[in-house]
Formats: sequence, structure tokens, C-alpha cells
Amino acid sequence: MIDRTFRRTVVSSGFGRAAIVIAGIACAGAPALAQQCTIPPEIVTAITLTPDAEAQLRACALENARDLDSPDAQKRRASRQALTRPLEDPNVSAAFRLRYSAALAEPINRAVASTDEVVAVNALVFAGELATDPGLTVLLDQLASPRPALRYQAAYGIRRTFGALQRSAPAIQNEQIDRAMRAARQRMGVETDGLVLQALTAALLEGASLPTAQFSQAQPLAVRSLSDGLSAHVGGAGGKIGEPGIMDAYLRGATGVRDIIAQPNVTIDAETARAVAQLGGRLIAYAVRVVKDKNLPAGPGATREQVSDSVALGQTLVQLAGRSLNQQGTGAAQLAPLIKAGDVQSEARFLLDAQQTIGANGVLTAAPFNFPDDHFVP
Repeated sequence: MIDRTFRRTVVSSGFGRAAIVIAGIACAGAPALAQQCTIPPEIVTAITLTPDAEAQLRACALENARDLDSPDAQKRRASRQALTRPLEDPNVSAAFRLRYSAALAEPINRAVASTDEVVAVNALVFAGELATDPGLTVLLDQLASPRPALRYQAAYGIRRTFGALQRSAPAIQNEQIDRAMRAARQRMGVETDGLVLQALTAALLEGASLPTAQFSQAQPLAVRSLSDGLSAHVGGAGGKIGEPGIMDAYLRGATGVRDIIAQPNVTIDAETARAVAQLGGRLIAYAVRVVKDKNLPAGPGATREQVSDSVALGQTLVQLAGRSLNQQGTGAAQLAPLIKAGDVQSEARFLLDAQQTIGANGVLTAAPFNFPDDHFVP
């Protein structure tokens, strides 16, 4: 749930009216809905649904959805909360989710297509709670929206979907999970808004937590998608310092990948290890470009600290990926303190030592990674 801390972040980042309103949606109390329709628990938890139960489900769903696209904020919020209520049952069945999603397809699509950004955002919040193939499709379609507030909520909705899959019977195909992770990876490479990039990162980290008993390939695919998506973004960042939200996404994503693959019970395959190593190399190469372009303020400071932290994470990712492939060399040691020092001599030393990892004769261009000589440093 988006909390009041996020509300302050959104306002200070100038993210937009819709995102500010959605923070209010998460925090405010719900007004009473005059004629709420309640679906009986025995229908919500039924493994199979009779025709009568389906008819009751559909009628109730459509009644509660009447105000999903209302211009009145209280009616709109009450409608969404009434629709969400049966999905909060810990025993909600996959059959119910699927029929409920089908019944609500038209009102959801109508609301998402609204020119009123707040109406569209409200509907995307609910689409994430459905945790079904159609609900996920609505979210994926909005990852390419020209409106950052809709892209943010689409990404956050993917995170909600992955969370719901961990709490109740899955009502979604494995192929759709793969599709969602690949779509998030693709969007990360071109995303320009820091908050959206953070939401995409959070979604893939949530996907990495899906239970392996039901989704055996989810964790490695999530790690690869996150690593590849951030690698593409970092690689395209040039030598400029990104806005705080983007730098935060880099750090959160790299930290999340590190924490997953460092677990003693996690084994990663060669493809995933290479993706992780590439992310590590990209983070180091990014710092090299920043230093070369003289974009780091002199002396200690928050920006230098962030770049230093990203370099430390980059080295750790390369080391962990190498260890999983039985590689012994770890590349240059202690690069981060050279960035943190903030003096000309230390930066010159950093540029030299970084080549041991990302240069033409570095760790990442040798076996078992075998990246091209100019892959990280042209």
C-alpha cells in the first residue's frame, strides 16, 4: 500500500495530480455506499460456480461497478472498495476471480480509457487486485501510456498481481507471468520517470518471491528481467547524474538482486548469472562515465555517496555471479572508497582500477562471462 511517506515523495517529485490522488485513495477512509451489493462468501470461495451463482456474481459486480468511472471522487472510491472487498477473502477461489474478472471487463476498460486521469488510475488500482489474465492485460497495455501516472499505477498493479498470487489460489497462466516480467524489463530500458522505474523494479522483485512450487521459473526470470532492464537503462544513461528517483531505482534493484542470489539456498543458472554480471559491469561503467565527464561534485556529498554505493553493488554482483559459475577472480578491489574520497587522485585511480573488471582484459571480458572487449567501455 502507498503510505503517507510516498505521498510526500510524489508531491516533491512533481509526479502529477493523479499519483497524489492515489496516495489519498490509499490513506483516506471509505465513505458508505448507499446500495452496496454483497456477494456471499460461499460464492467467493466456491471451487466451481453454478449458473445461478454466476448470475448473482455478475449482477452484484456490475451494480458495484456503476460508479467506477464517476466524476465524484467519493462515489468512485467507494465503488472500487466495494469491488475489492470479495478479493480480500483469503480463501477466494480461482474460479471466482476468473468469473468476476470477466463480468467486470467492460466497466474496467471504460474507466481506464477515461480522459480523466484520476478515473483511469482508480480503475488500474482495482485491475491489479484482480490477479487474472484479463486484469494483467489491462495493466500491461498501460505500461506504454504517455501519462506517467498511468504507467506508475500499471507497474504497481503488476506488483499487486504478483502479491495476490502468493496469498490465494492462482487464477493466471504461467505464460502471462512470463509476459508481464518481459514487458516490465522492456519498459525499464526506456522509462524516463524515476517513480515509474522504481515501481517496475518493485514489481519484478515481488515476482521473484512467487512460490517455486507453483511457479518454478518465476524467480530466475524475474532476476534476469530486472538485471537486463536496469542494465539497459544504466547503459543508456551516458555520463550524467540521474534524478534521485532513477538513482534510487538503480540502488534498490541492484540490492534486491544481490539479496536474492546471495541466499545459500538459491542457485542461479548460467544465463541468469551472466545477466547479473552485466548489471554489475554496467553500474561500474556508469560511474566511469560520470567521473570522466566530471559530473560528480567535488568532495563528499549525497550524490557521490549514491554513485559510490552503486559501484560497491556492481562489484558485489560481479563477484556473486562469478562464484555461481565457479570463477575465482573478483576483479578490482575496493573501488567504491575511491569514488567516495572525492579527490582527483582517487578518481584517477578509480578509472584505472575499474578496467580490471570492465576493460578489454578485465574479468567480464574473460571466461566464463565472455562479454565483448568494448561491451562496457567503448
